[in-house]
Amino acid sequence: MHLEYEAERFIDQNCTACSHHDELSNENLGRDILARRLRMQQEATLAEQRRRELERQTQQEATSALQTKEMTHASVNQLILRFHNPEQATDVIQSLKDAAKIAPEFFSDDALKVLVDGFTTALGEACVEIVRSVLLNRKDLSAFMQKAAVDAVHAGLDTACSIIVDHFSDFERTALLEALASALNIPEYEYVPSSSFIRTRPKYPGTVSFVLRMLETAPNEVRSLIGQRLGFDNKRSKLNCANILFDLLPHAAEQVVPLTRMLVRSLELADDGYGDSADEAVCEVLAHLYAFSSAHVEEELGRIYALVSGELRRLILDIYASIAMHGAEDGNRRVGQLFPRTDYAAHVPAIIDKLYIAISDMQNEMDVRTHASELLENVVAAYPEHGASKLHRFLTRLALTTREAKAAPVREGSPLAHLDNISQSASYDAIENRVIGIVKRIAEHSPAPTFEAVVAAIGETDSKLDPNLKSKLVSTLATFGKQYAMVPVVLPELYKHLTDFGSNFVRQSAIDVVGELMQIDDFTVPDNMIELVSTYLGEDFVVIHKSAVRAFRYYHFSPDDDRGKEVLRKILAIERAYSAEGNERVDTDFLRDLVAVLNNAYRDWPDVQDYVTTTLLPKYGAMQNRHFAEDMLVAMSRRVRTHVAAQRSYLISAIVYLSRFSRDRYNNSLTSDRSRIFESLFDLPSSLVADASAAILGMIRSHVGRDGYEALCFIGLLSYHELHAAAALVAKECAQRLPQVKEHEVERGLYELAATAERTEAERIVDRRTSGSDK
Repeated sequence: MHLEYEAERFIDQNCTACSHHDELSNENLGRDILARRLRMQQEATLAEQRRRELERQTQQEATSALQTKEMTHASVNQLILRFHNPEQATDVIQSLKDAAKIAPEFFSDDALKVLVDGFTTALGEACVEIVRSVLLNRKDLSAFMQKAAVDAVHAGLDTACSIIVDHFSDFERTALLEALASALNIPEYEYVPSSSFIRTRPKYPGTVSFVLRMLETAPNEVRSLIGQRLGFDNKRSKLNCANILFDLLPHAAEQVVPLTRMLVRSLELADDGYGDSADEAVCEVLAHLYAFSSAHVEEELGRIYALVSGELRRLILDIYASIAMHGAEDGNRRVGQLFPRTDYAAHVPAIIDKLYIAISDMQNEMDVRTHASELLENVVAAYPEHGASKLHRFLTRLALTTREAKAAPVREGSPLAHLDNISQSASYDAIENRVIGIVKRIAEHSPAPTFEAVVAAIGETDSKLDPNLKSKLVSTLATFGKQYAMVPVVLPELYKHLTDFGSNFVRQSAIDVVGELMQIDDFTVPDNMIELVSTYLGEDFVVIHKSAVRAFRYYHFSPDDDRGKEVLRKILAIERAYSAEGNERVDTDFLRDLVAVLNNAYRDWPDVQDYVTTTLLPKYGAMQNRHFAEDMLVAMSRRVRTHVAAQRSYLISAIVYLSRFSRDRYNNSLTSDRSRIFESLFDLPSSLVADASAAILGMIRSHVGRDGYEALCFIGLLSYHELHAAAALVAKECAQRLPQVKEHEVERGLYELAATAERTEAERIVDRRTSGSDK
């Protein structure tokens, strides 16, 4: 509860003009509230008097002035009076703005006072803009206007700050500092959606120009006020201050740099995941300040980085990455550079070193190390030339991280310990994959020297002692193989690892590389490699034959290719083993890939495509994994229009699926896969739907009282295929099955309407056939 608000409401209702009012003390809230009310009433009375005086001055000349185009005091006054009329205000705003620019001398002091009264209304910004235009042509600012401008700033009007800047020398220092304290509260920088997809960053030019001017005359006081707000444990305050400082750059960078320590400290204060991030805004300012004064900002960042851990270290690493990305020619920047691009790019080598050290530091928490690896990959992708000079360090880090993961302690006991082990393993995998991504980015930039370094690292790695490390290094060969000039040296190296029987993981990685090279064309990979991969389809090791199957996804077998027949035989044998009945651990992801292989590699084999449509997809559509079954049925729905033989099995599979799994009432989009499956039933021949009507009727009955919407949809399906008699009977039965309670009143009424409509349609068809008019 807001005590002051409640007290004010109570006093307004019960104490105003009370004859029994007796003060117990001079210092009490009631006295202040009554005094405030009296002051507001007096100000309102004075404003009304000023408007009446202006109206009196206008009456004699207003009519003739408005009938001519000549601008006079009277015509301006008349416009102002109309402006304060709520019904006419919007019509005269532009006229007043034009008059203030063209003939400011016709705005009398009394007219300005009336406009000032509008500062606190809904049209306050317009009033301030008009007054500012008039005052620009006046040498001195009256005491009344000075007070009005400061009061408008206190009321939160950004444009009023511009009046103070225009007449800066007319204000006393004390008044300026008071106005500045209020001006810093004006901006609300949370992004405002201007449409469904576009968000516009708000601007506060008046406040920014006022702060810039104050920094010239009272820099210490300005920094003190901003520093105080940065120290508030409040997200809104931090976000607004950070954005004000951002808007001061680059013009006042020298004045903002002394606030670096407060900006860094503010990262420890409040932020949340809702709306715009205050921490992100602070990091953005610090990144630009680093480009202007790297030594000062680095000193503060380095000092606090050594003292903190966890989330704050992540934010400091974000600052370093942001500096680098601002210097990239096509970097991922939220905003453009505020300083020359070279001022950012000059720090990239040092930033790469800092991120590398963050990954290597075992004292860092794992989420900090994984975050640093992600940032480092992005930076190296933008600056591969700098990454190339540190390639050997990256390869060393990959080896050390792999061995560190192997030696990491494993907790035992509770389920929570098991989850910690999974999280730890996932973090090490993420770091290793990011470092491999860095090596691949460097390989794209400098393929030949990188290839030599990678091959040397592979040669130093034992398949039995470090299979994980060697398999990851082998995976980089795909990046080299995609560059035509490197193919002659890549293939011999790749073949060595295809026949490395010391580790299944190394062979698996080599097979995956072959699969990636097949994407280029069918001639990049030589026949002996393809033959070897096809031989691996018969391997008992799961990782080997699965990778061998996936490798053929982008290969194309011609219909007369004997090797294609042999590969097909092996793939189908693997499919039967993995989809066998009773296998409760069906690997649906692998089966999905297997279907993709048959669809692509054998796209010119009609028998294979028929087998997929008539046998595999219906079988997979009946599996227990709901999402896999749904995907397979959607794929089948695209094929049955041309595969007539598969239509009956598809209809049965679709009905079984729709019966087994309930509709998601909170995600019932017409573009959902379930909706696509249902809508495809309308494209099937009516004779097939009639044959399956018993199953459809059973499904409709099972939905009564549970999902009336879907039951009515299936009644509509029967109606579409002209099974009106069956639709009428089942609709009537559904209405009778529902309990006679108010909860089912609407659903029962819909069933009765459907029954009536379908019965009428059935009778009409019978009459038509009887009369011989049926076509």
